[in-house]
Amino acid sequence: MDKKPAGFGVRLLADLFDFFILTVPISLFLFWVKGEHSYDWTSGWTWQIIYTLYLMSVPLVWSGYIIG
Repeated sequence: MDKKPAGFGVRLLADLFDFFILTVPISLFLFWVKGEHSYDWTSGWTWQIIYTLYLMSVPLVWSGYIIG
């Protein structure tokens, strides 16, 4: 069985898919807690650390794959 590596378009869509899988639940939780809707939390360094940890830890658990 020959596996072909994913192209640029597939990887871009997978990255966007991962981003939305993480941001939508977190933003809904923050909306529930704070009572206001804002994506400002994604522009800070905390989000960058969380997303980097996600991109490093999930492939270790899922044999090299991320959700997208």
